[in-house]
Amino acid sequence: MKKKELVYKPNQTIMITNREITATQRKAYNIILFEAQNELKNNPNQVLFNFEISKLKQRAGIKASDNWHLKKDIKKLRNIEVEVVKDNGDWSIFGLISYADKNDELLEVELPKPIREALIKNDYYTTLDLLIIKELQGKYAIILYEIAMRYQKKEIPKFTIEEFKELTGTSEIKSYNDFSLLRKKVIETAITEINEKTDLEIDYKIKKRGRKVIEIKFSLIKKKRKVVIIDLEIEETENEELKELINMLPEEEKNTEIKKEKWIKKLEIALKEHSYNAISDDILYSKGNADDFESFFANSIKSGHWGLGYQEKLKAKEVEQNLKKENEEKLKKEIENKKKREAEEQKRIEEETVKLDLLYKEQSEQEKEEIYNFALELMKKDGHNMANKKVLQIMFNTAYKYKAMNEIEKI
Repeated sequence: MKKKELVYKPNQTIMITNREITATQRKAYNIILFEAQNELKNNPNQVLFNFEISKLKQRAGIKASDNWHLKKDIKKLRNIEVEVVKDNGDWSIFGLISYADKNDELLEVELPKPIREALIKNDYYTTLDLLIIKELQGKYAIILYEIAMRYQKKEIPKFTIEEFKELTGTSEIKSYNDFSLLRKKVIETAITEINEKTDLEIDYKIKKRGRKVIEIKFSLIKKKRKVVIIDLEIEETENEELKELINMLPEEEKNTEIKKEKWIKKLEIALKEHSYNAISDDILYSKGNADDFESFFANSIKSGHWGLGYQEKLKAKEVEQNLKKENEEKLKKEIENKKKREAEEQKRIEEETVKLDLLYKEQSEQEKEEIYNFALELMKKDGHNMANKKVLQIMFNTAYKYKAMNEIEKI
C-alpha cells in the first residue's frame, strides 16, 4: 500500500528569514520534523532522534554518494537561527537543530525544546506533503509553497515588499531592489514551479505607490486533482541490480518521482526477461547514441541488444586511452629530461670555456705559442685545410684553443 507522508510543521519554523538556507536543507529538515513528530507521539520526553543516512538522503533528494554534502547541510541547519515574536510581544530565539552526530550509517539529531514542544502540541501546524516538496527544485518555490500551505484554510495576508524579501532571504541581494528582477527571478519562477508540480495554484497582485511597488498579495486555490504518490522507500528496492540500473539512467529520466516509478516498473519487467549485463549495456549505449533515450533503449532491448558488450568496449577504449596518455607523458618526460641534460651540458661547456679563457690569458707568450702550435697539429689531424691562416685563427679561437689546452693538461 502506497502511503502519503505528511508532516505537521510548526509555523514558526516556516518563517525562517535567512537567505543561506537552501532548498535541499529545507527538504532535509522537513524529513527530520516528520520522523521526530511520529516518535514524539510515543515518547513526548524524547530529545534525540536517529535517522538512517541513506534513507534521509533519498527522501530529501540528496544525490551525492558521499556524506560530505549531508554534513555541510546539517552544519548549516545547526547555525541557522529562528526568531519568533508572539502576539503579546514576547519572543524567543533558537536554532533549527541543537546537535548532530554521525555514527556509521546513522545520524543522531537533537531538536531544540521549542521545536519539540510545537511538534507535540500540534496546535497551529501547516500540513506539508513531503513528496510534493521533494518534487520542488527551486529554493523560492519551497519557501512560497510552505507559506501558502500555512494559510490554505484562510486568506494569505498582504506582505510589504520588505517583508516578502525577508521571508525569501533576498533582502541582502542588491539586484532584487529592482522589483522587475525580483518578480522574474523569485516570484514568477517560484509560482510557475508550484503550479506545475504541486496541488496548489498560486496567483498574486501588487500594490503601487506612484511607480514603486510596495505590497504583494498572494491568492491560492487547492487543485482537485490526484497527486500521484509513490512509496518513498521503494521497498528500499531490495534488488541491488535494479538500483544500479536506475542510477545509470540519464538524469532527466529520473528527476521526478513519477518518472522514477515508471522506470522501476519497466526495468523490473526487463530483468525478468534479460540479463543485468545486457540491460546495463543497452542503457549506456542509448545514453551515448540517442537524443530520444527512452525510444532508443526500448528498440535496443527488442532488437537483440544493440549495446551488447558496450561496457567492455568502453573499458577497452579507456585502457587504450590511458595507455596512450601514459606513453605521451613518458615521451614528454624523456624529451624534457633530454633538454635538461643538454642545457646542463651547455652550461658546463660555457663555464669550462670561461675558465680556459682566463687560464690562457695567464700564460706567457711562449706558452701561448706552444698551445697554438699544438692546436694546429690537432686541426691537421682532423683533416682541415691548413692553407688559410685566417680560417685557422678563427678555428683556434672558437674551438681548438680549448681542445689543445685540455690535451696538453692530460699530457
